[in-house]
Amino acid sequence: MRRNSAEHEPKFNGYTGCSAPAYLSANAAFSPRAPFSHPDWLFEIKWDGFRSLLYSDSDCVRLVSRNGNVFKSFPGLCEGLARDLKARRCVLDGEIVSLGSNGKPQSRDLLFRRAEPRFIAFDLL
Repeated sequence: MRRNSAEHEPKFNGYTGCSAPAYLSANAAFSPRAPFSHPDWLFEIKWDGFRSLLYSDSDCVRLVSRNGNVFKSFPGLCEGLARDLKARRCVLDGEIVSLGSNGKPQSRDLLFRRAEPRFIAFDLL
């Protein structure tokens, strides 16, 4: 994570429902020049979802894209996360995903809202 300068702070498209900080941005993934393996490196599953920062405080939970847009199409997910987090103030870096019955990511189900979305947290910021 990197701190944005004041001129580059996301505006959340006019959304003011939470008082959580608005100065973080998700790190973008990058492709290495060639495949490699090393004992000092851990590798993560490719979830094929929507990268998101989760902002939680006593008011609500909001999911925000890398571009600073609030994901408004997942109100049920936000309500469930708010219940689970019990008004704890935190910022989580993660991904909104949809999983099939076999536990594997299903990007088309997420894209067309055909399955229950889940939030996979990578880091507590």
